[in-house]
Amino acid sequence: MDENNNNEEKEFAVNIDKEELKNQTKDTVNQVKESFKNTDFKTEAKATKGFILDFIKKPYSTIEAIATEKENKFTTAVMLMVTMMILSGGQYLAYKAFNSYAGKVELKQLIIYIITPLLFVLAFTIGTVLFGGKEKKSITTILASLTVAYSPFILTAAVHVIYYIIDVKGIGYIYNIVSNTAYFFSYTLMAAAIRKLISPEEDKDKLFRKLAVIILTGYAILKVLAILEIY
Repeated sequence: MDENNNNEEKEFAVNIDKEELKNQTKDTVNQVKESFKNTDFKTEAKATKGFILDFIKKPYSTIEAIATEKENKFTTAVMLMVTMMILSGGQYLAYKAFNSYAGKVELKQLIIYIITPLLFVLAFTIGTVLFGGKEKKSITTILASLTVAYSPFILTAAVHVIYYIIDVKGIGYIYNIVSNTAYFFSYTLMAAAIRKLISPEEDKDKLFRKLAVIILTGYAILKVLAILEIY
């Protein structure tokens, strides 16, 4: 019985080299800065558009290539995240502008809406870093993979903005169908991304348990942020 408990403890042990984590975090911040400094946004926007079309055609293969570090799409992921943040803030502004009962725009709420996609991805990145095992990928790879996996949120946010602006009968049903479908694909792709990001396991049940712990950790972080009223 004690041996089994020890095995369970090892299975879910937090594997972190603090110095390596510190260096990776610095590198990630620097890469984000470089993405904004040295990027030709017109060129990158065209490249991102082409990437999205490829992603729609073969989503799983795209996620797998990024998660296994066959392709470096960190700059593209930054562009996607910026787009998601803008559209998320747009949802809030559209709601306030086109709903006569919504009241005035509150800066704090607007900021929360803007950073919500970023916080969502960061929560599951933290879960992956903590419980992904010793062979998990770098933070930049994790962030890029999860951001791309979550990018169907762009469709949800865009439809949400249209939903607030155009008030016609039946659009609510269309919004619900599109929104729920996009969320379903986002969560499915994020699970697939995490699966590829963490160390491969021959034991499928062990792999499933590790995946479950990472997802529970992500949602626990989001719940804490919600309690603190910043999500």
